[in-house]
Amino acid sequence: MSLAKERAKLRLKSDIINYQFPPGKKLRVNELAELYDVGLSPMREAIIALSSEGFVEYKTHLGGFVSDLTWREFSESVSTASFILTQLLADREYPLEAAKFKKAKTLVTELSHALLETPLSLHQIDRIEQLYQQFLLTLTNTQSKTISHQLLQTILGVLSRYRRLFYLKTRSYNPMIDIESLFSLLNSSLNQVCHDNKDVILRAVQPNTEQMKEEFSLEQSDNHQISSSSL
Repeated sequence: MSLAKERAKLRLKSDIINYQFPPGKKLRVNELAELYDVGLSPMREAIIALSSEGFVEYKTHLGGFVSDLTWREFSESVSTASFILTQLLADREYPLEAAKFKKAKTLVTELSHALLETPLSLHQIDRIEQLYQQFLLTLTNTQSKTISHQLLQTILGVLSRYRRLFYLKTRSYNPMIDIESLFSLLNSSLNQVCHDNKDVILRAVQPNTEQMKEEFSLEQSDNHQISSSSL
């Protein structure tokens, strides 16, 4: 990654997290390149890189812009991530090998402690999301990552954008990650019982769906948009 691309990516990511660009705010490549004093190519590459992490949606005919918050995107991301996680848990071998069980236990323990810290810095939020994703991928990973693993990681990145915005409004990350469900997944990794428990898996992916819906005034509509004035 070039220095210009890395600098542009980090600055844009920081500005999104700090709510400098509200959801739905169109961010054209040439405007961002001028703002961050980089060329068009590294700026475009930075936007595409952030797109893979779920921070922006990149469309070539419009340029790069921050995705709108929609009930459809959120609910479909939750259901798809839950489905993929269920399949990955069902398909892997049981019991989870000792080394991976130990790693997963360490990750979820560190995550539980990290969620207790307040207030959270950007670095701490990044660490929480990293621990969370690493935990789920450790529980589901076989000898090598599959397309399903990559897709799960991408969708979790989309949901992390909603969690970050939820934190900006409420200053609390705890409602968005259900540690009890994660420990249930860990304990059941030894005997293959939890992949049948859809409620546990759903809470492990996103426990506060209704609260998110109310907080952002999300409606069950395909084209509802959140304006900057409503946040």
